[in-house]
Amino acid sequence: MVAGSLADRLGRRLTLMISDMFLLVGPLFLSISFGPMSLCFGRLVTGVGLGISMTVAPVFLAECAPLAIRA
Repeated sequence: MVAGSLADRLGRRLTLMISDMFLLVGPLFLSISFGPMSLCFGRLVTGVGLGISMTVAPVFLAECAPLAIRA
């Protein structure tokens, strides 16, 4: 719900870098988790990163495409 406005304010590339950080930290946190709550937190962090990247990446790729092949 926030990824679109975040991408408009910060730019698509920076927003994708932020989502990559979530996608890096989340699985690392999952791998060193020590209980069910830490597993839930790691899944939450990973899910936020995945949601942001699934929202912003198609827009970024569409903007990078040449005008001649855009639909």
